[in-house]
Amino acid sequence: GMGNQALVRAAMDETFPAIGRATALTLLAPPYSDLETGAIAAALDDSDPLMRTAAVRALQLASAETRLHMSANTLDDPVLSVRLAAARVYADLRDLLPASQARAFGQAAEEYRAANTMLANTPEALASLGNFEITMGDTNLAVGYFEKAMQLEPGNAFLRHSMGLVLVRAGQRDEALIQLREAYELEPSNPRYVYVYGVALNSLGLNDEALTLLQEARQQFPKDFDIGWAVATMLRDAGDYEKARSVAKELNEQFPGDANITALRESLIQN
Repeated sequence: GMGNQALVRAAMDETFPAIGRATALTLLAPPYSDLETGAIAAALDDSDPLMRTAAVRALQLASAETRLHMSANTLDDPVLSVRLAAARVYADLRDLLPASQARAFGQAAEEYRAANTMLANTPEALASLGNFEITMGDTNLAVGYFEKAMQLEPGNAFLRHSMGLVLVRAGQRDEALIQLREAYELEPSNPRYVYVYGVALNSLGLNDEALTLLQEARQQFPKDFDIGWAVATMLRDAGDYEKARSVAKELNEQFPGDANITALRESLIQN
């Protein structure tokens, strides 16, 4: 968008101090245009490691195709902070890297683990390790890290929420619900937590409970698309087409021209 163009100019402006240029890069919002991808590519070749680290972090949000296309040299960069950022960016794509880069990834992954393990007395570092191990496919190890993090900070809603998501992936559904509910109860002002908890309830067959919860959340967060969408689809699935239509109509007024809502309303006309 327009904001991104100004950020790209700032990121490319050699007269700017590196910290300002690096910050501009980290503020880019995906999906990236060719212009933005070009700015990231240029920063990957910058002599300042601050710029290279920021560029790799910006890649975190890029498509798999873009990330693979730009993977060269980031994993065996001479500067540790660049390699650590690259380990995170390529964890889910490690099987698609060419041989030389796959080797570099293996080493960077070990460095990432070592760096965070040294800091493993902070919830943030433990959560980073947890998220890294999920991406690497080891959910049990991830669960262990989140458990440690939560022992350090039991009142942290974000950690509970993350833990809940990990447990869902590990197939520990009942335990997951407990954590997702804790997150929502610790921070009821966060619409994301109540939404994910509601969706989890619904996916476990607790449909009435899910619908009651999310209908209340809809009153509390009337502008939240995801909550409104979940309520409308759950009402439809419960056979309450009239209520579903009225929520879909509200959503359509709030978010005009949204293709998902159009499709939802069309599916409700048949009933």
